[in-house]
Amino acid sequence: MIGASLSRWTLSYFATALTALIAAEVLMTVGFGFPSYPIEEAVDGVHWADVSLTYDPPWTPDMMSSTAKEYLGFQ
Repeated sequence: MIGASLSRWTLSYFATALTALIAAEVLMTVGFGFPSYPIEEAVDGVHWADVSLTYDPPWTPDMMSSTAKEYLGFQ
């Protein structure tokens, strides 16, 4: 069995180290309606970040306010 020879202490130490590693990472999904103000600044203790851009749900003119539609000629 894989890992059968590892002691509980070793597994506990590994789990603690893995938790610390995950806590120092930032995973973020950003839509295009989100301004980029805070994501370009450094955050203390974070050495790695994974930022994903999403188009979900896909944008349609129906998402515009009536004022924006009128201003851009969508009505």
